[in-house]
Amino acid sequence: MQFNHIGFDENGIVSFCLDDVNKRYYNPFLIACQAMYGSHVLDDYHGNSSNLIPRYIPVKFLTDSEISDEMQNAVEWLIRHCLKEEDCCYWLYDYPVSYGRQYLDAGWKSAFGQAYVALAMVLFYTKTGNKDYKDLAIGALNGMTKNMREGGCTNRIAENQIWFEEIPGENATHVFNAHMIGMVAISEAHQFLNITEFDSYLEEAMNAFLDKIEWMDTGVMSAYDIPDHIDFQLQLDSGAFGEVFAVGEVSIDDGSKVSVIDLKNGKCFEPVDNFASGIDWTSDFSKNGFRKVIDGRNIRKDAVSGGTIQNTYLNFSNISTGKSILKICI
Repeated sequence: MQFNHIGFDENGIVSFCLDDVNKRYYNPFLIACQAMYGSHVLDDYHGNSSNLIPRYIPVKFLTDSEISDEMQNAVEWLIRHCLKEEDCCYWLYDYPVSYGRQYLDAGWKSAFGQAYVALAMVLFYTKTGNKDYKDLAIGALNGMTKNMREGGCTNRIAENQIWFEEIPGENATHVFNAHMIGMVAISEAHQFLNITEFDSYLEEAMNAFLDKIEWMDTGVMSAYDIPDHIDFQLQLDSGAFGEVFAVGEVSIDDGSKVSVIDLKNGKCFEPVDNFASGIDWTSDFSKNGFRKVIDGRNIRKDAVSGGTIQNTYLNFSNISTGKSILKICI
């Protein structure tokens, strides 16, 4: 998601625009950063638009600084926008989010935002000694560690393993950023608030982190996502198969099921779970009934609008990533 015009609103709160330049939106993570870093919250954002950039400075390096007006404005905003449910405190996002197969309407919560708000409250408690900030930090961690099926942000992914979900929902995404800052927030709270009730969550979160660390650099979906299932597109390139080629069937075996696109079937281009697309497939067939493909590299030098030089694509959905071997048969 692209965030535009990141800066302070008329009340001095860091915010941004999405599509409508006249409407500003508020991200609890970003406002918690303002509470901790003051005007320096904008140091990473130059120009008209950007992605939001995670940042973490240990609380011990911030305790001696004065509370600036920008910091005070932000923490007061967080207090005003706290949603309390029993022993949990939540800070909601006022815009929708879409990531992978997960979509949430405006009003969603995130372990990422919960963790940063907890860190901001820990910092203000160390600076002021005001117990209200300690209570809010604990409330933020209660909301973060509560099972997402009960309205929280934590997903149990295995025995003795939990994941702090950045986008909690039915198709949870297991983003590493939220998980790691969640562990940091618990550790900082343990140190500066002298509390131990979240230590067991930290242990189970670390178990999950160590078990899934190998997923961080797979290049699947992103460098830090470990989805259970993915949708992806393959391109059959004439540069790999030769100037003239034809295709009968392509299948992917993910260890749980076999997904097939039958190019001999005229319905193979219908956009269902698995289908072919692209302008370089033909309606001609070889002697053995395979569908012939135009050699895009031979008829054009530049990519077509919205495509590539060779436009023969195979689209697969809901492919399991749970096995170590993925078989592709052409």
